[in-house]
Amino acid sequence: MRPFRQLRFEDLPEVPRVPHAWARAETSTDTVRSEAFGALRTTWRVFGEGPPLLLVHGLMTAGYSWRYVLEPLGARYRVIVPDLPGSGDTDAPDTSYHPDRLADWIGAFADHVGIRGAPTIGNSLGGYLCLRLALRDPGALGPLVDLHSPGVPLLRLHALHAAMSLPFAQGLLRRLVHRDPERWVHRNVHYYDETLKSR
Repeated sequence: MRPFRQLRFEDLPEVPRVPHAWARAETSTDTVRSEAFGALRTTWRVFGEGPPLLLVHGLMTAGYSWRYVLEPLGARYRVIVPDLPGSGDTDAPDTSYHPDRLADWIGAFADHVGIRGAPTIGNSLGGYLCLRLALRDPGALGPLVDLHSPGVPLLRLHALHAAMSLPFAQGLLRRLVHRDPERWVHRNVHYYDETLKSR
């Protein structure tokens, strides 16, 4: 077995060379919606036609993180991709980012857009929040696929939640990420390893 090999940032295949369609003007299959929902202005995109499929992104990302799967999924489903509170173009909440509040927000969002019980794919923190929602309200989501999500509460996740509740923590993390957000995302979100490449 070959050992894992980490590539240099510049050599990663997903480093965008041209703007992705997400960043360009919308097409007829790509609808952007932004409206007041609860206390927050919420932004989400809808791709494709067919039965609904909800995609929920992870920590420190936005709906944009799903950009590479939208075209193939949109060929079979009406894909709904919200930006979670405080992410992307959705307003930040005045309260803390408690996982139960965020999980309830996902359920309320699904009700708001009329997709309660829809199949859902959650990545990282998004999957964790969807799992919490499913345990609290089993009818809120349909079949659930968790990608890289902790299945049970972890000490590290509790520590992160506690740290992010401190008044200065969100600003400090924001400054660290904003120094070079593209590099931070590729180091911490888009991990690529040659041994996982399809053959």
